[in-house]
Amino acid sequence: MRAYTIATPTPPDGKEFGNPSFEALASAEEAAGYLRIHVKTLRRLAREGRVPCARIGKYYRFRLSELDHWVRQNHNEISRPFRVESGDDLEIHA
Repeated sequence: MRAYTIATPTPPDGKEFGNPSFEALASAEEAAGYLRIHVKTLRRLAREGRVPCARIGKYYRFRLSELDHWVRQNHNEISRPFRVESGDDLEIHA
């Protein structure tokens, strides 16, 4: 499994910015790679309010820890293949 790191800027004097416990925000591309889904899928989920994110201007940003929590909470909603047993009656309504 690939490890993902998020680049954090360093000020010119070499000291750390602000609060050291602050978690850096991931871009949509970084977060989609972390989740192993297509970036367009992640952006759609963010637009629909189905995944935790922050909108900064026109960009979505994600905390990887929040995405981990979201995946754990929603693991039962993952789609599973639909299987029809032989002999079952299946009605299709269009």
